[in-house]
Amino acid sequence: MTFRAVRAGYGIELDIQPAYEQVRLRLRAAAGGPELVQLDLTGVRTVGTDRTHGHELLRVDFPYDAPAATLWLRMKPDVFLHWSYDSTG
Repeated sequence: MTFRAVRAGYGIELDIQPAYEQVRLRLRAAAGGPELVQLDLTGVRTVGTDRTHGHELLRVDFPYDAPAATLWLRMKPDVFLHWSYDSTG
């Protein structure tokens, strides 16, 4: 499945392959503009959305023992990406 959205001047594309536990996230400066972020994620446990207090959030969860923490992409009211990864763990 592929989802596309334009928020706050950024083009966002999310390609989900649940059978393979893979997600590809692309963030562009504008629809058709230069690519700012491309993440090819594997071992994804769940993908979901959260809409609270005027915010629109996308979350990508990984297994509890994975070095990757939950990836958050805020899509409303502005675009903000937050993710942490501990390569030593």
